[in-house]
Amino acid sequence: MPIFDSGPMIRAPCANNSGPSDRVWRGGVTIMMRAVLAAQSDATRTVWVADSFEGLPVPDAAIYPADAGLDWSHVDILKVDAATVQANFERYGLWDDQVRLLEGWFSDTLPIAPIDRLAVARSTATSTNQRWTRWCT
Repeated sequence: MPIFDSGPMIRAPCANNSGPSDRVWRGGVTIMMRAVLAAQSDATRTVWVADSFEGLPVPDAAIYPADAGLDWSHVDILKVDAATVQANFERYGLWDDQVRLLEGWFSDTLPIAPIDRLAVARSTATSTNQRWTRWCT
């Protein structure tokens, strides 16, 4: 039975890990994912929090023409470091060994991430490059 009947985001139980979330920003959705595990007394799954924690990369419009004019790399409010995300988990008492940070650019971290199986994957992409890098590696 779904944990939330009103939406497709979280479904119970279907694999070992609850899943990763990328483009984390301040951690809100991943904090909620961890809270769902706590509410269900599920101590067997891990929430993977994948982000560069450096804001957005400079788009490569030569390779991904759809990204032309989408440079948000200079927007400081989008640069939230890993320590801030961890502090936000701690604020709700949800920072523990069931939360793992995967810090770095997707093209560098996702292909070698120690994730065996996923139950839920949540993704936000701001450019074609990020979408292809994330799902095709």
